Amino acid sequence: MIVSSETKKWTSEEIADRIMNDDRWTYRALFALHKNQTEDERDSKETRHKNGRGFMPQDAKWLSFMAETLQKIGRLTPNQINRVRFRKSGKPRLSRYAKQLANYANGKEVK
Repeated sequence: MIVSSETKKWTSEEIADRIMNDDRWTYRALFALHKNQTEDERDSKETRHKNGRGFMPQDAKWLSFMAETLQKIGRLTPNQINRVRFRKSGKPRLSRYAKQLANYANGKEVK
């Protein structure tokens, strides 16, 4: 058996595609972003620091609520998943974080 010493390097495009098409990836992305909010941001469900980590201010309340719901119940409804992926306007929501998520996946520290 041949084992590669190279680890997969994820692109933001690959991450965005998977988030938008696979519920498991949506869940993982939501958890990763929520985890990377600072403790005071998680507690308040607001973005308080411009540190390039976690949720943007316009998403913090809703996505924090969805992450906590997912953690408690173990799943989201199809409507909730759609609202995590897209804004009411139809514009993408979660895929906007693909670059940040690719950095996490590739082991890069966000400054």
